[in-house]
Amino acid sequence: MTKTSLLIVLLLNLGIILTAVLWHQQQEQLSLNCHGYLSFNDSNQHSQFRFEGLVVMQFSPDGSGSVNLNGNIAAAGEVWPVSRQESFSWRHTQERFYDIAIVSIERFGHDKVPDGVLEKYVAGLMPGQKRQLKIEKTADNALILSNFYSPLLVCAI
Repeated sequence: MTKTSLLIVLLLNLGIILTAVLWHQQQEQLSLNCHGYLSFNDSNQHSQFRFEGLVVMQFSPDGSGSVNLNGNIAAAGEVWPVSRQESFSWRHTQERFYDIAIVSIERFGHDKVPDGVLEKYVAGLMPGQKRQLKIEKTADNALILSNFYSPLLVCAI
């Protein structure tokens, strides 16, 4: 092999490596707003829980984000308005999976849900707790947010 062909092969390999690194970095960056209406029910013999309302999730490329919940929660025979913003940090773990860690919770004035009710039924919503989300984009510009078991929210972006 001549020096010229060796140089061409070396440059081609460097180009492939650089392209792969840039593609990988681009895949990890989330910069989006996701809006969807969620109707979530969880019931068993001992308790029932229902959330119905608007969910707005925002992911920033710097690894921060927030989720806004506005609607109603029904549990233990009571119904309360919920209106809060939960700030989180996120990090890409693998493929389409992201770890979400709650940083803070801000309850707005008309949020009347008693302390502990939401957290009792939905794990990972307290500061310091983590959840893992799978985020998939559909062909028609929607996002599917899922846990390991099932889709949780389909939203427009």
